[in-house]
Amino acid sequence: MNAEFFEHIYPYKENRYCPTRKRSLEPTQSDIPSSSGVHENEMEPRRGSRTKIPRNFGLDFLTFLSEAEPQTYKEAMTSSEATFWKEAIKSEMDSILQNNTWQLVDLPPGNKPIGHKWIFKQILKANGSIEKYKERLVAKGCRQKEGLDYFDTYSPVSRISSIRILISIGAIQKLEIHQMDVKTTFLNGELDEEVCMEQPEEFVVKGQEKKDLGLADIILGIRVQRTNQEKILRKFGHFDDPSVVNPFDPSVHLAKNNGDAVSQLEYSQVIGSLMYMMNSTRPDLAYAVSRLSRYTSNPFDDHWKALIRVLQFIKGTISYGLHYTSYPPVLEGYSDVNSISGESETKSTSGYVFVCGGAAVAWKSTKQTCIARSTMESEFIALDKAAEEAEWLRNFMEDIPLLPKPITAVCIHCDNMAAIARAKNKIYNGTSRHIRRRHSTIRQLLKDGTISLDYVKSKENIADPLTKGLPREQIKYASRGMGLMSIS
Repeated sequence: MNAEFFEHIYPYKENRYCPTRKRSLEPTQSDIPSSSGVHENEMEPRRGSRTKIPRNFGLDFLTFLSEAEPQTYKEAMTSSEATFWKEAIKSEMDSILQNNTWQLVDLPPGNKPIGHKWIFKQILKANGSIEKYKERLVAKGCRQKEGLDYFDTYSPVSRISSIRILISIGAIQKLEIHQMDVKTTFLNGELDEEVCMEQPEEFVVKGQEKKDLGLADIILGIRVQRTNQEKILRKFGHFDDPSVVNPFDPSVHLAKNNGDAVSQLEYSQVIGSLMYMMNSTRPDLAYAVSRLSRYTSNPFDDHWKALIRVLQFIKGTISYGLHYTSYPPVLEGYSDVNSISGESETKSTSGYVFVCGGAAVAWKSTKQTCIARSTMESEFIALDKAAEEAEWLRNFMEDIPLLPKPITAVCIHCDNMAAIARAKNKIYNGTSRHIRRRHSTIRQLLKDGTISLDYVKSKENIADPLTKGLPREQIKYASRGMGLMSIS
């Protein structure tokens, strides 16, 4: 159909909406095209007479150009840092080949190879400069199907308490401790399943292009921090704050926030950093971090004030660390529980700490999972948790050939006579039938010689700061008992 047939009825679009002309319902002579199809009186669009001035952003306007880490092999090779990435890739491939991680095989019938991906990472120093370029070749384990390509997934990780026990034994035996880092650790493992992966297109072996990397031992990705105290304070802007004498103010009673959250993301980041510090070398922070982490989902101003107080306490004890000596050469523990103080609280807080070689090797502060009906019951529940940890620690020490056998019973100190009497009593009555399982567990550990119980005064119980906020003198006494002192 010829569109020009209707143009004598419907004016041109540019004429109908031209702001310089009135819209006319009747076509004019200029609206009717000539025989050549060219508009005879075409109007030029109106142009503004105002002079355009270029934008002036001022002298303080800066633009920061940042080159992100490459996401693909092609991006890495075309970036300005391609030389460094090539060295990192060569180091990774050398490690894989030296460990005989794979071998080239023909793809078995019915077997579908999985793909691969290059992961590029820049390792930064504390001042933000680049320390090294790191690269990893990983298999796309997301393509594997559970029950078909693999069955069980497990990655063994050592407990930090195991490392502390080994350090304490080294101090007791006056041994020289060596620390080492195993490069490409996961490449030294073995797989139970047969896994085939495609050859990296950048490293295809000539003449064997159609073969796959079969019988892989371990490739990262198949499913089968260094953070110090000063860095944390600087990161969250509290390095110049004044210090305080205790991590948690005993006079403060915190409750859940029913309103809007205040800086929830930053609150979570501070808690995460403090959690790592507390689990590594600072048992004196256990109660404060455990208590404040309960409000991570919806923090309020009061929670923030208490959290900043923890950072201020760290400022005053920034050089503190665990100091292991040759005495005492045995493992012993302390157990304690707090009394419910707030109206909104219904469950007590348990705490325990185990020392060996003059310093703490294991500790924990946690909210009890059940409601205790009396002080004796809450102490007994805390004692059960401490006994559970004592059994594991003793079994671990049994496996160390250097230590004389048999390992003596782990003495757990408790400041509640009723709980100790209940643990040694064989009789159940109406007030303790609901804790029969815990009673039976402790009784069995006492009978086997795994643990022993001893009474300690409350002011001498070094697990006390793991259950409540304490004044300065009690904090200092408990810190000395846990081997916390300045090591700068």
